[in-house]
Amino acid sequence: MRRATLIFIFLFIYFFDLSLYANIISVEELEKQINKSGLVIIDIRKTDEFNEAHIPKSVNIPYSQWAPDRNGKRNEIPSLENLQALINKCGISSNSTIIIVGHYENLSEAASVTRVAWTLEYVGLKNFFILDGGFANWLRLKKPVTNELKTTETGDFKISENKHLLVNLDYVEKSINNKLLIDTRGCDAFFGVSKLDFVARAGHIPSALNLPAAWFFTRDWKFKNLRELEEMVTGLIGNNKDREVILYCDTGKIATIGWFVMTKLLGFKNVKIYDGSM
Repeated sequence: MRRATLIFIFLFIYFFDLSLYANIISVEELEKQINKSGLVIIDIRKTDEFNEAHIPKSVNIPYSQWAPDRNGKRNEIPSLENLQALINKCGISSNSTIIIVGHYENLSEAASVTRVAWTLEYVGLKNFFILDGGFANWLRLKKPVTNELKTTETGDFKISENKHLLVNLDYVEKSINNKLLIDTRGCDAFFGVSKLDFVARAGHIPSALNLPAAWFFTRDWKFKNLRELEEMVTGLIGNNKDREVILYCDTGKIATIGWFVMTKLLGFKNVKIYDGSM
């Protein structure tokens, strides 16, 4: 009987509920833990949206502060000084449990959440979770909201760079034809049918494979179940989870969706983002 129960639980997790084991937290679970000591809820929506309504005890640090435009490039990593200031402003300490809340209504909004998650890992934080379905899902399930602003104590976590999480242009050029490069943009961008205005040239990096980040989501912008995600990724690159993988997109934002799926949901251990990308 016990074995049958364990098998059922495993199958339920494997096929349905990612939030039970990954860096994803359900609305119901967050509601249960909302008064937990050390919980830090970071809402990355725009300030006017946050001021209108937000999850109680949230702090607002809009996405633009986590990935500003710098040196003529979009979605760049802030300076270390600014990153430390953001972490302090959030009230994060070494024992904090961090919840990232954003929108989930299109690919760019979903990528905003994973980019913030990637940035937290870049500065040495690992105990973070994405709210499944974002703020819209919290509203849909009729959970409490407020427009009161929380007074946050300054955090004391000291950041340290995890430079192995990203690579630069020189590294990518040397990786062509000898390391695994994955383009996470849509097929039209990969094959050069279309491109964004700020991208210099159409097409993709030589030897790169294409795995569009949009394929990881259902129609309502929730991550697909583990079986589907595993089949998509391993069907393209195999099941060697120690293999080095370099992900890129147009700016280094959309690629973090692939990073989150591969590292936090599927257990790949050596996934890097090309900083700046195309």
